[in-house]
Order: sequence, then structure tokens, then C-alpha cells
Amino acid sequence: MTEEEVRNLQKAYRELKEQAEAFKEQAEQKDRRIEELEGLLIGALLRIEELERRLGKDSHNSSKPPSSDGLGRKPGKQRRKSGKTSGGQAGHHGHTLMQALTPDSVVLHRPTHCEACQYPLEQEAAITNERRQVHDLPTWRLLVEEHCRQAICCPIASM
Repeated sequence: MTEEEVRNLQKAYRELKEQAEAFKEQAEQKDRRIEELEGLLIGALLRIEELERRLGKDSHNSSKPPSSDGLGRKPGKQRRKSGKTSGGQAGHHGHTLMQALTPDSVVLHRPTHCEACQYPLEQEAAITNERRQVHDLPTWRLLVEEHCRQAICCPIASM
């Protein structure tokens, strides 16, 4: 091997060594970039998961109000037609609230004068007596009971 061949081989070796270092630096840059992109991808996936979880919530499975369900709300169960007409069915005898024999109070609505000529009607007899009853539940009232504890000194024991 000649001296010139040795120099050419040393030169080629140095060039290969520089190329290897450049490739190593590029590989390290690519590794850093891959790690950075993986971190961004994990963050994006977590964000997507959170947003999908929020989209899955509506007033039925969270404490959100029904007005927040939006237009894309899932339809409810569809009712099937029974074939019957609406309202009371033929042959059904209805129930009504019967009039009480002794109402708690009676309010008399009697005209005092004729609306046309202003004639007083207090002494005139009624020609009809129409009765209607209103059944109301009594109003609930809070009962307050006060308890008073008294202390007494015994006159004999205090001597």
C-alpha cells in the first residue's frame, strides 16, 4: 500500500466519521422530536377523552338542567297506540264528588236590586235555588309547641 492510498483511506475515514457524527446528531434530534410529539399526542388524547366524556352527559345522567340537552337529545320511548278513543270509554260509569249534607259554611249569593230598573229585591221570594259546593283542602299550619323547664329550690334542703 502506498502513502497516497493511506492518505486517501484516512481522508475517507475522516469523512465517514464526520458523516456518522452528523447522522448521530440527526438521529438524536429526531428522537427528541418524536418524544415531543408523543407528549403532545398524549395531551391531545386526554383532552379528546375529557371532551367526549362531557358530550356524553345530559340531564338524565348528570346534574345538568334539561335545557342544556340541546337539539340532539335522544328520543324517548315511543308509545304504542291502544286503539281506544281518548277520554272516557264506553260503558265506564264515572265517579264524582258527592255534595255534603252538612257543609261547613253556606254563602248566599242573592241580588239586592234589579239591574234593569234598580227595584229593591230584598223582600221578594227566590224562584230558583241553585246549589254548588266547593271542596277545598284545609290549609296546613305549622304547630309550634313550647316547652318551659322550671327550676325550684327546696326550702327544706336549703336550710
